[in-house]
Amino acid sequence: MLLLMRKVLLLVVLMAVMLPARAATKVQKCFQIRGRAVLRRGDGFFEIWHVGTSHFFFPADQKSADLMCHYFDCVSGDKQPALFGDFTVCPTKPYVPGAAQPVIVTKVEHPRVVAEWPPASSH
Repeated sequence: MLLLMRKVLLLVVLMAVMLPARAATKVQKCFQIRGRAVLRRGDGFFEIWHVGTSHFFFPADQKSADLMCHYFDCVSGDKQPALFGDFTVCPTKPYVPGAAQPVIVTKVEHPRVVAEWPPASSH
């Protein structure tokens, strides 16, 4: 009987420890960020930097990429423009520190395009 009680207690303790960890891995709801989107011409990676942080997002679907490409040329390889604006993003996977997070971009507000990123004056 004592052995059974110990097993039940161990199971209860393990569940209590694991439940908060599972809750932490839930995908966030949609939110708005001030960001800078750049389509890297070298490797084709489309990144959205959350201004003021070290966190990056990337579009998880073609519709999100197309929405941002509406504001600047994503086809030509001559220049690498940047799109600054307020992006409404909906993560598709949980946040992982140090990793780019896939998102669905649903809206871009206050868009401002910089024709070449980084600007020539910063070289």
